[in-house]
Amino acid sequence: MAPLSSDDPKFQALAVKALEIYWKEQIDIPIIQWLHRIAYNQTYWTNWPTAENLAMGTNGAFWLRPACLW
Repeated sequence: MAPLSSDDPKFQALAVKALEIYWKEQIDIPIIQWLHRIAYNQTYWTNWPTAENLAMGTNGAFWLRPACLW
């Protein structure tokens, strides 16, 4: 494939064949679990995100956010 141009039909056919081999042999390992759903309780803490007040979003799993947003 290396000497061929990317718009060459031979290159495209070889790329398809290579990807078929790759995906056939690819091991599927999930790297994340289901997104966390954190229930909000207004008893002791207020200003939780709601549909009307999205704040930083509606995901209560703060550890999923980048540190620059804390």
